[in-house]
Amino acid sequence: MRAVAVRDKGLPLLASVSSPARDYDEALKRFAALQALDGSEVNPVCHSYLLTHERRTEQVIVLVHGITNCPRQFVQLAPLFFERGYTTYWFPASPGTATPTSPAWRWST
Repeated sequence: MRAVAVRDKGLPLLASVSSPARDYDEALKRFAALQALDGSEVNPVCHSYLLTHERRTEQVIVLVHGITNCPRQFVQLAPLFFERGYTTYWFPASPGTATPTSPAWRWST
């Protein structure tokens, strides 16, 4: 799902639009594209992560970090979901939350 701005027909400014991957390989390509957005300014422990069973699973957990943290906060929780059969995706760091000036950078190193 992705958020898009909508300004016509009385719809909210942001609305979600479902666009699921056609298959497992496309989902991996989409993850790789998101992971590539984790630039060098992002603390290395705050990059995006994916725990996959190397096949499509019926259930997926998407973990989204808070403003003052980064995906590193899920390092113990995510494997618990994975062990129970879930594909687990640590959401990419929000812009500006895992850079050298952010609290997440200082607390994660």
